[in-house]
Amino acid sequence: MNEARVIEHGRGRVTITSLGPRTSHFVVEGILDDVLADAITAEGSRISRDGGGVALHDWSRLQSYSSSARARLTDWMLEHRRGFTTVHILVSSHIVAMGVNVANLALGGFLHAGTDVAAFTALVERHRAAGG
Repeated sequence: MNEARVIEHGRGRVTITSLGPRTSHFVVEGILDDVLADAITAEGSRISRDGGGVALHDWSRLQSYSSSARARLTDWMLEHRRGFTTVHILVSSHIVAMGVNVANLALGGFLHAGTDVAAFTALVERHRAAGG
């Protein structure tokens, strides 16, 4: 585990690290577009396939996203959320936070978004140490 894959497209990048069979850490930087959203959903499908998926998203360096990428991620999560135990998203941008909050309304409050870097890092490390 702990194998990192980097997908770069346009002005953005996502680094996906598998922390275990059902847990992944996503670091998104720059602009999130459809290609990067598709990489996120592909990994999300892998970790949620058997239920109990945990997605840990660090979007603290995400500047913005396309409206189609936001819609893709929200629609995908609506369809697959039963496969997840929890989804945590670290944000810093007010625009990104607003988008996450709007998506969270559609998802019924399923997402756990926050701005506390230390708490998010500790959460990632706990999952890494436990093997996902």
